[in-house]
Amino acid sequence: ELAYRNADWLAYRWADGLLDADQAQSEQWPRLFDRVMQEHRRELLPQIVGLLHEASTQADRGLTADGLDCLWQGAERLAEAHASLIVPAAAQVLGGISGAQVEHLGAALDDRNAAYRDAYLNPDPRERDVERVARYAARVERWTGRLSPAQEELVEAAVRRMPDIAGDWLRYRERQQQRLLELLREDPDSRMLEGFLVAWWVDGAGREPALVDAYPRMRAGWIEMLVALDGTLEARQRARVVARIARLRDDLAGAVDGEVAVATSMRTGLSCNASL
Repeated sequence: ELAYRNADWLAYRWADGLLDADQAQSEQWPRLFDRVMQEHRRELLPQIVGLLHEASTQADRGLTADGLDCLWQGAERLAEAHASLIVPAAAQVLGGISGAQVEHLGAALDDRNAAYRDAYLNPDPRERDVERVARYAARVERWTGRLSPAQEELVEAAVRRMPDIAGDWLRYRERQQQRLLELLREDPDSRMLEGFLVAWWVDGAGREPALVDAYPRMRAGWIEMLVALDGTLEARQRARVVARIARLRDDLAGAVDGEVAVATSMRTGLSCNASL
């Protein structure tokens, strides 16, 4: 909740790091991000709380492939809604930067891509595979606590069946970034910028077939792994998962405007039924 209530300031700090805001921008951008967050709090935050409520319920009673697939659909739709929400503000910010700031952005993106490459693309295939398995296990353990040796083996086997898309994803990201930089150097109007960002952030335009084909396999692999892992959870692990999701849900619910909105999101938010 603390992070969420300060998200407009955090967004400004993030944008400033990428674009090196001047004095006028340092005054304008926080107000713009505040308006975006007001809309997010009103329109999308209740849906997030509703999705987390459904996730907590499912984790408590036991995960199923159908239930997880439905939650995944809800998360995907929320991700698209978030991207759609931020596009106009992003286009407004990007449309007002100078040539020097465009080059600053290019350098910042290069640094972040290099960090991604170091983290996910170890040139030694065996070490990269070991690191990948470890990352997946760490993601699971953030929710379950320490995995047993048998559970670690289950996660390892599942991860090895999933495609490794890190390289494809980085290449896609770099291509889109370069297209954005080229567009910004041409001094586009806001409609051109919005169209480009919607195509990239909302529609996933420009992805190569290998990346497009890998995504459903990744999704199926995660669902298969989580269902299998659910059947091995000890009581303490399940209690930890349920409690962590519920705490996240309740913490964010505290930032929803109004008790009625909270109650509505808990009852009729993104749940795994026809409303999805």
